[in-house]
Amino acid sequence: MAAQSKAEEIIVNEVQEETASSANNFLRWFVPFRKGVGMYAWLLHRLTGLGILAYLFLHLFTISSLTQGVEGLFHEETYLYTAMIFNFLKFGLAVAIIYHGLNGLRVILIDFRFPVRYHKLLFWIFLVLGVILIAIAGYLIFTQIEDITRVAA
Repeated sequence: MAAQSKAEEIIVNEVQEETASSANNFLRWFVPFRKGVGMYAWLLHRLTGLGILAYLFLHLFTISSLTQGVEGLFHEETYLYTAMIFNFLKFGLAVAIIYHGLNGLRVILIDFRFPVRYHKLLFWIFLVLGVILIAIAGYLIFTQIEDITRVAA
């Protein structure tokens, strides 16, 4: 009887250690330190893809008001989108599209046998190019505010 309880105790301890180890491995995934560039590139690619998808649904919702025959509602919505907060959202959309597009191009190059040892260098080159494009997009979005509001009114 004592030998059986000792064996059961050993099995219980092993299961508890395995469970604790699995939980630690799972929680370790959420710690932002000691992750490679590739993991952050993948995560940002997924997040920007979801953001672009959310924009697509918002855009379709706005455009669908035209199919309801309420043209005044459409003009009210488009005038609302000229508010300053929407310029920040447009800028966020531009950032998401630029990053998602450039990282997608990087993934395509790697898939077509671009030397894998250069994938980090390629990431940094596209990131610098993306920052330049984002600065241009920000300039165009935030300096065209008066022109857009004049047209919408």
